[in-house]
Amino acid sequence: MTSPRTLSTGRISEYGCGLSVKLQSGRQVLSHNGAVSGFNTWSATIPSTRSSVIVTCNLEGGLAGVPGQIFALLLKEPTNVPTIKGSPATETVKAVFAQLQRGKIDRKQFAEEFNLYLTDTKLAGAARRLKPYGTPKSVEQLSANERGGMEVTTSRLTFDRGELRVSMYRKPDGIIEQFFVSEN
Repeated sequence: MTSPRTLSTGRISEYGCGLSVKLQSGRQVLSHNGAVSGFNTWSATIPSTRSSVIVTCNLEGGLAGVPGQIFALLLKEPTNVPTIKGSPATETVKAVFAQLQRGKIDRKQFAEEFNLYLTDTKLAGAARRLKPYGTPKSVEQLSANERGGMEVTTSRLTFDRGELRVSMYRKPDGIIEQFFVSEN
């Protein structure tokens, strides 16, 4: 589980059997995270220092950047959130949210599996639920962290009638893998 795998191309991956295996500050770091609706977990271990950080939360998107911040204290260096091609997260969130309100999206910005999930029926339902909020008064990024080689951001959209949160997963090429909208 702690040995990086060699791919058929000869490239060595940063993945063992179920664990991310990376070298940070010259030290091997083993990590794993997970999430299902409403629950998030994250753990990382530095075997050479016999230290670990484990964080759990029962709030969708609730971990935000906390695990990386805590681990950075242990490593004394920032975490590795990937650089994303394209617009900043807040601009992307605002644009995609507006598209969902209209029920018409630019499918080129989404990964294949997410496009399959976003049926016309689901888009119509999203438009019905989101249109009454109107245009956000503000869009604020609350956190950014890395998961599975992607940038994961949590943003807050503020409206006259309340707030919504958006969790967005983007690959380095800017393609959106997941986009979750939830009430605060």
